[in-house]
Amino acid sequence: MSYRVKGASRPFLTSRKISARKTADGWKITRDAAPRDALPWEVERFTSTVGERVVLLTPPGVESGTLLPGLESAYRKIARDLPARDLPERVLVIAAEDAGQVKRLDGKGIAGGVVAMASVAVDYKPGGALEVQRVLAQRMTIVMDRYVTMPEQERQWTLAHEMVHTAMNPDTSGRTPQWLIEGVALYVSGEDLSAYAPAVEAAGERPSLVALSRRNALGNLDADAQSAAYVLASAAAEEIAAREGNKGLFRFYEAFNDSRITGPPGPRTTDKVLRKSVGMTLRELDAALG
Repeated sequence: MSYRVKGASRPFLTSRKISARKTADGWKITRDAAPRDALPWEVERFTSTVGERVVLLTPPGVESGTLLPGLESAYRKIARDLPARDLPERVLVIAAEDAGQVKRLDGKGIAGGVVAMASVAVDYKPGGALEVQRVLAQRMTIVMDRYVTMPEQERQWTLAHEMVHTAMNPDTSGRTPQWLIEGVALYVSGEDLSAYAPAVEAAGERPSLVALSRRNALGNLDADAQSAAYVLASAAAEEIAAREGNKGLFRFYEAFNDSRITGPPGPRTTDKVLRKSVGMTLRELDAALG
């Protein structure tokens, strides 16, 4: 089904599971539910606040307060710092009360350290480049009971980071490695973690970019290893930007959509894309990080 939220320009598409029972009077609907991406009003009586670039839904007891200005600032930052993007006129942001409410909205649980997320659903084009064919839903979700405990600077980084994902995911090939997706978000949000790379190296916790280029690599790591992977992702993005500038970093990111570069998701394809767009190998980039 398709639905709209007042103030947001783009429609949202979601699947429904409908059960029916045959009776003497005909077929009767007995159940209508969303396997994932529930309609917001099925979960809570959210209050809608429409800003210049954001539509914010807050549950009872949660005020928009400084959250809306922070989101507006994050939108302006990514609109300024990202290459041209088909950004929605307004981004829908749901301020979920806690992780339980997120699960009811998205149909799945979240890890303990997650404070905000880009909830973007897409269909991919057939073919080797796995380009996005259609955006089904594009919104951000903030876990408020975790967000309010964060220092102000970390809040700003978090909002900008997830706003980058919300903006970039509709243009992100299914072949793009997770380390690059996270590295670009860290780079644009201004949260440079590369200074921690020597400590990660010294502790023997440093993953390789080859390993991180495998499918779902970040999701398969424990919390400590994932933190180390984020440091390496940030360092890699900063290294490419230092060599090739902002345009070079995004040239690499967008080259995964190039169907002339063949190969499935994984280290070999990442290496080919890096050679083609930046002029260095994946192992050379890894070595440059220490």
